[in-house]
Amino acid sequence: MATHSMEDQATFIRALCERTWMRNGEVAETAWLRLEPADVEQLEALASGLEMLAQYDDAVKHAVKQAMQAKRQEHSTRHRSQGRRS
Repeated sequence: MATHSMEDQATFIRALCERTWMRNGEVAETAWLRLEPADVEQLEALASGLEMLAQYDDAVKHAVKQAMQAKRQEHSTRHRSQGRRS
C-alpha cells in the first residue's frame, strides 16, 4: 500500500466531498458515492495513519501550535525589519 503525503490525503478527501455537491452548488442532503478500489485503499491507508497518530494526538497538536507560533513570530519580525529599511 502506497503512502501519501498529508497534502495528497487532503486533496483526496476534498475530491470525495466534491462528489456530494449538487448542480446548484449546494451539498446534497444524501449522497451515494461510487468508490474505485484505489479510493478504498487510500481511505484504508488514511484510517491506519490516523489510528497510528492518535496515540500522539496531544504531542502533535502541541508541536503544530509551536510551529505556527514560530512562523508568525518570524513573519512579524521580518515585516518589522522591512518597515525600518523603507
